[in-house]
Amino acid sequence: MTEILGASVTAAVLGVAAHVLYFSRGEHHLYGLRYVEVFFLSFLATTALVRRSLGGETQIDSAPGWSQSALISAGLHLYFLGGLYASCVTYRVLLSPLRRFPGPLDLRISSLSLVFRVRNSDAHKKVQDLHARYGPFVRIGPSALSIIDPAAIGAVHSGDSGFSKGDFYDLLHPAKSLQMMRNKKDHAARRRVWSAAFSDRALRGYEKRAVTYQNKLLARLAESVDSGKPTNVTRWIYAFSFDLTSDLALGKPFGSLDTDKKHWVIDVMDAGTVVLGLMLPTWVFRLLSDIPGLNGDFFKWFNFARDSMMTRAKTKPETPDMASALLSVFEGRDPTAEELALLTGDSQLIIGAGSDTSSSTMTVLLYLLAKHPQELAKLRVELAPLIVQTAPSSAISFSSEKLASAAQLNGIINETLRLYPVVPTATYRRAPPQGVSIAGTFVPGGTDVWTPQYAIGRSEEIYQDPNSFRPERWSEHPELVKDSRAFAPFLIGPFNCIGKPLALQTIRSTIAKIVCTFDISLPPGDDGRAFEAGIKDRWILGVPSLLLKLTKHPE
Repeated sequence: MTEILGASVTAAVLGVAAHVLYFSRGEHHLYGLRYVEVFFLSFLATTALVRRSLGGETQIDSAPGWSQSALISAGLHLYFLGGLYASCVTYRVLLSPLRRFPGPLDLRISSLSLVFRVRNSDAHKKVQDLHARYGPFVRIGPSALSIIDPAAIGAVHSGDSGFSKGDFYDLLHPAKSLQMMRNKKDHAARRRVWSAAFSDRALRGYEKRAVTYQNKLLARLAESVDSGKPTNVTRWIYAFSFDLTSDLALGKPFGSLDTDKKHWVIDVMDAGTVVLGLMLPTWVFRLLSDIPGLNGDFFKWFNFARDSMMTRAKTKPETPDMASALLSVFEGRDPTAEELALLTGDSQLIIGAGSDTSSSTMTVLLYLLAKHPQELAKLRVELAPLIVQTAPSSAISFSSEKLASAAQLNGIINETLRLYPVVPTATYRRAPPQGVSIAGTFVPGGTDVWTPQYAIGRSEEIYQDPNSFRPERWSEHPELVKDSRAFAPFLIGPFNCIGKPLALQTIRSTIAKIVCTFDISLPPGDDGRAFEAGIKDRWILGVPSLLLKLTKHPE
């Protein structure tokens, strides 16, 4: 008994040492499965050693002896874990450099607590509530802060901030894309390749491609008008966005607008965003993804994108797509395996980030216009003189340059992004080792920092009447914006959204064509509350089905 007690104390001390000397230093999120394997092997080895100490060498087949040994081994490993987690909790609550920041006790102790809090994919609202209670700086994890002070945008995201991307961007490791690159030099080099895909000339080419899918979208919406039933706008906006981005990325659309069927890739991506909405710690996500059978859909999507990119590389489209810019660096040679993996990741990024983000914004924007008909009327007045009639006579188009300077249209887009930002909460940036001062508050080095745009966009300290839809705050009434530094729906700095010009161009022209073709309103008896309640934070904004009453707008 004395020997077991001594071994238990030793195991607990080893657990404390493991935390102090190893787990409290560096990053460990990529090694979860390895740690589980080592722990299991340690259990087996300890069981054998305990069995031997009990005289097991002469009783090899004694089942009771093995069960007793396994129980003792399990107990020793529990003592080890007890020591490790006791040290971990003590440090996080009493010794961490973040101990002076306010926040709930459970979030100080474990990031898994956040998973429970946001289990309904409502992190945007839960974090907003935390800031309402604790102030502009809130500790939301053992080593994480959420900051809504406007100064944080520049301090965290500008080019000279010293902040880097957090371990969240290793979710798909070793798969890569521009978005998931954490190394600043690698990211800058890859971004230079991408920049050609967003030149003025390239954007004009994408605009021509978009017309095809916009016309198909309008035709689908017109069909629902003829039926006399409310239209599921979400369904058709998403079909449009995925068809356009898959064409730009892979040279071939998913065909959802033509077939009225959701492509299986969209289902895979939808399932992925649901998981992201749980805000799992990176090590948990990585551990689950390393378990055989749980990542089959991702690899199916990866292989599809890779094969599609290889096919696209062998063709040359009449109108350049985004793949044209990404493939141009190879100058006729075949990409290496590593380069092909990066191309594949980038094509997935174009489809995922480009379609989900634009479609959610356009859907919410149409909802807000239906709810505020006076703003819709102002928009139509602004757009009417900008319409360019094309053949056939029923088709309309706009100059992208003129739409870019349309005050009401852009005010509506900005106001939509303020109220319902594409990435509502988690921006995952890590403070430099030396730490940094933000709005007079020192943030220790290595701290993971969020600048939650949803909570920022609804702060009374930053916006007057923050919960109201008032597009005029971006034009004739700038006094409604108390601090313009806070508005960064596409972020700023070297890690900002490189696709911002394309996203805005697509949103402007698509919305302009819809509102000049149809009258839109909420169905009778629908006040919009159900739609607003169904909006989710799945790292990116997730929107439910939006039913609108559409009628043909008089010429």
